[in-house]
Amino acid sequence: MILLRSEARPTQAWKNGAGITQTVLVDQDLQPGWRVSVAAIDRDAPFSVFPGMDRFLAPLTPYGIQLAIGDQRIHVPQYSVAKFDGGEKSACMGVVEAGRDLNLMVDRHLWRGSIMAMQVEVQASIPSTTDGETIVFAPAGGIQTELGPLGIDDAIALGSRDTSISGSATILIARVWPR
Repeated sequence: MILLRSEARPTQAWKNGAGITQTVLVDQDLQPGWRVSVAAIDRDAPFSVFPGMDRFLAPLTPYGIQLAIGDQRIHVPQYSVAKFDGGEKSACMGVVEAGRDLNLMVDRHLWRGSIMAMQVEVQASIPSTTDGETIVFAPAGGIQTELGPLGIDDAIALGSRDTSISGSATILIARVWPR
């Protein structure tokens, strides 16, 4: 199990230069098969194109996010998840206030993935995956783990260990597992 503090993450530009992101955790293979990151959304901007990748995006701010994916326009509420083809043209639209979102990208030929929201009321048990990774992300902090408290945007990577957490907050759980 690894504690992943938000202040320890370097900020980097998106591949297309249209925004910034911080990597929470990335697959350690020579050619990474998956990545969990937090992006800052402060204006309308096209997303970088990642052919062969499936993308999962969960807005962290109360108003959610407006997305253009191909010819579709969708509103994704806070903590809901949009899944889409990373090779498809996509963008955030109608941005009126700066926000953040949690992203999971997986190489669809090697990995599967998911993001789900969970409201913690007092205590919760989080199972790990035996052959992948489970990341518990605390967008508003307020969560206690065996490794210490999670502040805003802190996370833990479970590895092969199940864990219990406590507090009263919404968490996001990102999971990756091989095909």
